[in-house]
Amino acid sequence: MEKKFTLIIPTYNEAGIIRTTLARVVGDFSAHMTIPWQIIVSDNASTDNTVSEVEAFGDARVRALRLNEKGRGRAIRAGFQAAGGGIVAFTDSDLPISPLDIVEALNLILGGEYEVVIGSRFMRGADASERPKIRNIVSHGFLILAKLITGLRSSDSQCPLKMMNERTTPVMLATEDMTWWSELEYTLLVERLGITYKEMPVVWHEKEYAGRPSTVTIARDSMNAVKSMFRIRFALSKKVNAVRALLEQSA
Repeated sequence: MEKKFTLIIPTYNEAGIIRTTLARVVGDFSAHMTIPWQIIVSDNASTDNTVSEVEAFGDARVRALRLNEKGRGRAIRAGFQAAGGGIVAFTDSDLPISPLDIVEALNLILGGEYEVVIGSRFMRGADASERPKIRNIVSHGFLILAKLITGLRSSDSQCPLKMMNERTTPVMLATEDMTWWSELEYTLLVERLGITYKEMPVVWHEKEYAGRPSTVTIARDSMNAVKSMFRIRFALSKKVNAVRALLEQSA
C-alpha cells in the first residue's frame, strides 16, 4: 500500500478556533510533507457549529467526522477507523504541538527504525515553560500516579502527540477508555507489547489561543484519573494477549 499520513484532531465545541488551526496545519503540511496526507476532524458531539466550520474550510484533504456521543477516546478511535490505513497520528485542536513537530515525528517513522512515536513534554530537550505552573504540577502528579498504579515507564503518557505506523494502529483501536486516559491505555499497551517506540521531546505552545479556558477540573479529573488508572491496570494483561495475537495475525 502507498504510504500516506492521516492526522486526527478530536474536537468538542471548537468552532471559534478550528478553521485557524486547520489553516496553520495545512500550510505547514503543504510545505513540508513528503507523502500524501489528510486531516480528519473527529467531532465528539459538539453543540456548536464546529463541523460546519470544518466543512466550509474548502480543502479536499480536510474532512469532518461527526459523532453523536462525547468522549475524547471515542473520537480518536473513530478517526483511526476512518483513516483507511497508513501512518496515523492525533493532536489537540488548539495546537499545543507544532505541526512541524508532527512532521518530525513522521520522518522518524518513515525512517523505519521506530513504529510508534510518543511526544513528551517532560523529557530532556522538551520545553513546557509556556504552560502555567499549576498545570505542570498537576500533570506531574498524574504521571507519578500512573507510574505507581499502572507501572508506566514512559515520561509522559498524556502529551497530545502519538503517531503509529499501519501495523500498530490496531493497538489504538484496542483501547476502551472513552476519556483522555485512553492515551495512557495506549502507551501501556505499546510498552507491554514490546513495540519499538521513540519518545520525542516537544515544545509546548500555550499561547496559540491566549485566553482560551482550560477544560480540566482538578478535583473531578483527579478522582476520575485514579479510577481509570486502576481499571486500565486490571484489564491490561488480558488485553495485551489479545492485541499481540491480532498483531501476529496481520504480520
